[in-house]
Amino acid sequence: MGVRGRISHGLVHLHGDSKDAQFRPKQFLGNPVMPATKAGLLSYRLYTELPLIEKLSRPWDILLESTRCNRAFSSACWFLSVCKSDSSLVPCVITAWRGRKLAGILPLVHVPTRNSTEFAPFFSDYNDIIADPDDLPVSEGLLEFSFSRGKPLLLGNLRLDSACYRVVAQARPEFAERLFQIERRCLYISLDSSYDDYLASRSRSLRAELWRNERLARHDGLRIRALSPDDLAPELLPEVFLSISLERFKEKSAFQEPGAQAFVRAAFPDLFRQGRLKPFVLMAGERIVAINICMVGANGLCFWNGGFLREAAGYSPGKLLLAEQLRQSFALAMKDHDMLRGEHSYKARWATGARSIGGFAFAPGFTLLSERCPTAVSL
Repeated sequence: MGVRGRISHGLVHLHGDSKDAQFRPKQFLGNPVMPATKAGLLSYRLYTELPLIEKLSRPWDILLESTRCNRAFSSACWFLSVCKSDSSLVPCVITAWRGRKLAGILPLVHVPTRNSTEFAPFFSDYNDIIADPDDLPVSEGLLEFSFSRGKPLLLGNLRLDSACYRVVAQARPEFAERLFQIERRCLYISLDSSYDDYLASRSRSLRAELWRNERLARHDGLRIRALSPDDLAPELLPEVFLSISLERFKEKSAFQEPGAQAFVRAAFPDLFRQGRLKPFVLMAGERIVAINICMVGANGLCFWNGGFLREAAGYSPGKLLLAEQLRQSFALAMKDHDMLRGEHSYKARWATGARSIGGFAFAPGFTLLSERCPTAVSL
């Protein structure tokens, strides 16, 4: 079966199983949503089938490296793993092209239970358009494409410096100010000094607790390590993490549900291989007794989740692991260490700042433009 499609509002909607669908954009050029720029004419496509999206993985991840997006949350692997772990979700990946070059991605799913289109609702702390942050025509066009689909569009977990927020605030400032809903704050640690200077800025009690636990761990022969795929086979990481998380939090674990476990098993091995996920562990001999999972952001590591076995509780493993994450982050001249969602007291003791996170709920018919582009002929 070849590619079938239709063009509306100058937007190209594709479906089918053609092997060439994503690599021959000149065959599917429509009128651009936004005016052509000096960099070239823009065209847009919609991907709704996982096999085609999987073939897009390499250019997707190459583009991701040139953006401000989180290297794990916005990766092809993360999106594909979410869809594979929840069969009720329908992929709706919108792409922007300049000639044969992929210029932008808006990775959405259709959620039948809400009859809405939204970012994949699974464990991602930050969402955004994947595009050069200075290439606003691409982001505008991708959003306008999504508005044209005639369904509620829910864009959550947006930072105020995200492309999604910036585009809406520039085109419709009155809407952005009135309807952007702040949902939570994410605490972070600025790395603009040195590890020693940073630690000196924390409370005396935190420093004393950390040093006491470090001495105790050394005395008892425990080691802290940042693991690489050479240290632990990537296929083993999901079970290591899940076993510790489930023992630590039991029925309160976010990973009790089969879908959550399926996501971890699908995503972790490739994220680990690709360097988008970094595990920090506390080891007693050759046994892992505590683990922190960090996702890689554009400016540094992001502490995503973790846990420890009961036998490790007396060492305050969360403090030991976070201190090691910070030492390595300072050594690599990273800009910040993100503690992601949740303003827990243990995070607040380490944090130097916070980011507001929120979202938009767009009703069908919304547009960034003063007038919609005229409907083109159907194919």
